Parts: sequence; structure tokens; C-alpha cells
Amino acid sequence: MNKEVTSELVPPATTRKSDRINKDPRILQARKRSRDLYQKYQMDPSERNKQDYQDAKREIDNIYANILQEKLEGKITEKENADKNNQARSQLEVH
Repeated sequence: MNKEVTSELVPPATTRKSDRINKDPRILQARKRSRDLYQKYQMDPSERNKQDYQDAKREIDNIYANILQEKLEGKITEKENADKNNQARSQLEVH
């Protein structure tokens, strides 16, 4: 009974599609490479293959960090531009 009422009254949670970093082509490509290297390591557990796989995992972390940095820099630029536009508008209104 409660679930029915809740489903009728409470809207479903929305998700932000623009913030889905895990769908970025760079991440998808790095994950595929990591999976391939893991399979190679499973077939031949040499030290070299282990190192290659660990490097691929680190590369994924680095790509995530780079994408987050790009997004933050973009948001900062948006804010700066919005502030400049607001300042220009307020100067025009004063004169």
C-alpha cells in the first residue's frame, strides 16, 4: 500500500546525463585496454603482463582526474564569463 502511494506521489529521482564521466570515450577505451591486458595477464601471469595491467588501471585513474579537471575549469570559465556579462550589463544600466 505504501509503495503504491509513494510511487504515485513521489517523482522518480533525476540523473544528470552531462555528469556521467564513465561514458566518456577516453574512459571506455582505457577500460577496454585494461580488460584486454587483464586477460593477457590471466593467460600468462608474467611480471611484465602484471605491470602492464597495473599501468592500465592507473591510466584510468589519471583519465578520470583529467576529465574532472576539464569539467571544473569549464565551470570556472562559465562563471567568469557570466560575471563579466553581468558587470557589463550593470555598467550599461548605470550610464
